[in-house]
Amino acid sequence: MAIDKFKNYPVEIPVFEDITKKYGKKFCGAPWSSLIFEANGGIKFCCMAGQGERGNIQGNLTNLNDIVNSPKAMEIRKHFLDGTMEKRSASNLSTVESMTESYCDTCWELEQRHSHVADPRQACTEWSQHVIDDLIANTDANGYINKITPAWLDIVFSNKCNFACMGCTLDNSTTIGKYLGAYETREGREGDKLSEKESLTEKEAYCSNVDADALIDHIIEHKDTITHIHFQGGEPFMMPEVYKALDRFIEHDLHKPGGIYIWCHTNGSIRTFKGQDIIKKYLSKWEDRFQISMSHDGSGPRGEYIRYGYKDKKWLETFHRIYDSGCRLSIQHSVNIFNILHQEECLNWYWDNCLSTIDDPYRIGFTINPWGGIFKFDNIKHVPLLADRAIEGLNNCKDFCLSHTKEFHSDTEEGYCHRVFDEGHEYVQYIDTLSIKNNEEFGNSGSALSPKTFISAVNKFDEMRGTDFHKTFPELKLFWDFCNV
Repeated sequence: MAIDKFKNYPVEIPVFEDITKKYGKKFCGAPWSSLIFEANGGIKFCCMAGQGERGNIQGNLTNLNDIVNSPKAMEIRKHFLDGTMEKRSASNLSTVESMTESYCDTCWELEQRHSHVADPRQACTEWSQHVIDDLIANTDANGYINKITPAWLDIVFSNKCNFACMGCTLDNSTTIGKYLGAYETREGREGDKLSEKESLTEKEAYCSNVDADALIDHIIEHKDTITHIHFQGGEPFMMPEVYKALDRFIEHDLHKPGGIYIWCHTNGSIRTFKGQDIIKKYLSKWEDRFQISMSHDGSGPRGEYIRYGYKDKKWLETFHRIYDSGCRLSIQHSVNIFNILHQEECLNWYWDNCLSTIDDPYRIGFTINPWGGIFKFDNIKHVPLLADRAIEGLNNCKDFCLSHTKEFHSDTEEGYCHRVFDEGHEYVQYIDTLSIKNNEEFGNSGSALSPKTFISAVNKFDEMRGTDFHKTFPELKLFWDFCNV
């Protein structure tokens, strides 16, 4: 008998709280009901988790049960059920007891740093709500699941992408291959000779080890329990496999109410595929059961520097066309060293060019995520004057959001998972992080940044791309001088 699917998704955070009260405050539903299929053929529970298991050489689904119930997967579920993961979440994460125990450390690190539930853990848990009780009831003490009931699939068919964003990797963008030397330098590998070439052709950079036909067949087979599919990349709207999947879903009426909720991330630059308008042909058929998250990290020259390939005009045209189509729409902003001093400017830009120009700003979601590595935002703390400026700007953002949340608060959209600005809560965790005075010095064990690497990487990006950091970010001169000592 098919499980009665949860119809009113997305869901509110009380669902997450109800589940964690039952199974532990650090519980995550991903190891039971979620799978991510990576472009390199790996299969794992979550995009934030450790290294994925493998199917056969092409990562297909012929041995999915062996993936779901691999020794690693079983041990991870056992760790969640017996409290080991909860202890791990509060421990010193630099101490690695075992690979499975540290499998979820990315979320634990985020939660330790920001005192806030990590978005992936919340989402995967909420979207498993209609199957999680049954799955746990059918889980042995050793972590073996006696049935496979997927609810949430995260799919990366390939790394095809036309952008080369500063915080991205070759695994997620073919265009990065063109500037590989800069990305190797960013990782501190410029002297390691890990790559024979500083640049790769698109063909050399391309990676796709997912058996798309087998995966789509698997989705159709489990259509009664799958509520969400997330297509990411790369740039999903450049991938033929995404359209093949959408065509099959339409054939099986999965675009209709009670079907499968589709979520795509996009850089906002692609609106047609093989001459077809993708908004008219695909997105509009799902109406508000199709959600688009549009990535954006800054406007004008700063935005073009951070997200190399970005243009204001095209992004805004795409934003308004998607909004007019009736799809759910959200802006995803990544905070980093390049834009941390401009958060107020970014927020005003979203208001002036996006939210104040539409008839229902309440429909638009807004999320902020941090970069890691040498370009992470909290490296600004090494220059206290700049950190204070960043905190001032973030506080202004919080106040702006609070006032506009009250202005546009409405009960008419009950069931939406996002409010316009969520009363400024998105900014609080970043204010808290920058307000903590103690911080590791550059070069210490566990530090994400060395001054030498920062300087070398930025110079290499400018050399290979023809950009100019100093002209684009004069406000970061004090940070540059600090690194250049």
